[in-house]
Amino acid sequence: MISKNLFFLTLLFPAAFAAPIGDSSNNEGLVKRAGGSRNDPVHATFDITGWEDIAEENCYAMLCIRNGDRVYQRVATETASDLNYRQSGAAFHPFYESQLGSRHTEQINADTTSAEEFPWKSTQQGGENGYVFPATIEQQRVQGAAIGHGYAGVVNFNEWFSITFTGAGMGDYCRALFSNPPDTSICKKKDHKQALFGTPNVNISNRAYQVVKTGKTPYAFKHVSGDYDGKITKRGETSETPEEAGSEKTGPSEDSVTKQGATL
Repeated sequence: MISKNLFFLTLLFPAAFAAPIGDSSNNEGLVKRAGGSRNDPVHATFDITGWEDIAEENCYAMLCIRNGDRVYQRVATETASDLNYRQSGAAFHPFYESQLGSRHTEQINADTTSAEEFPWKSTQQGGENGYVFPATIEQQRVQGAAIGHGYAGVVNFNEWFSITFTGAGMGDYCRALFSNPPDTSICKKKDHKQALFGTPNVNISNRAYQVVKTGKTPYAFKHVSGDYDGKITKRGETSETPEEAGSEKTGPSEDSVTKQGATL
């Protein structure tokens, strides 16, 4: 009786008996999506064409400041990105010509007035623990579109993801970061120089900054690597003895920065 019932069930529902439980033969070619956790991040690819110099700054930060870490967590909401932008100090426009003296920062050239943040403001590792580098507005616009494209349909809010760069030819730090295993030996070369934003012989390590929110305003920025790691230097006077980060700075009692018509 049982055999007859099974026979009729097989006729009615052939797909249910097509393969035994646990048979993965029908799953060939299917790729399991990463879980989006720190230990199982989503793999995100970003085309760096048009923002190669910023990508090189990002690679330097990942390889030499963050010990080769390429895994980050996207923010929970777009609003969090705006908060990170302010907390990183990028909203202070530290590379504007008018801000260089009070912020204790230096441009790479006159076009590098924009502040590139890494980790990106769209990640939960960004913000007050992030670093800023001088960059051009043009490259930042291209980068913004590329990051949005890399996230689209791949990285959801709050998900962890690993960063991979593709596209245009990569610079020294990006090649080292994406080699297998990553080549950290380049980080030990304190005098390593390369062309960035059309300017030759740039040492990225001396252009990585972090805001110091202590003492009087306006808040200054300290070096986070290079010859003056942990120090605050005077504009154009990096050969002088740097000030210790955290010491009081002189300046106005209030620090108002306007961006897109809003005071931050």
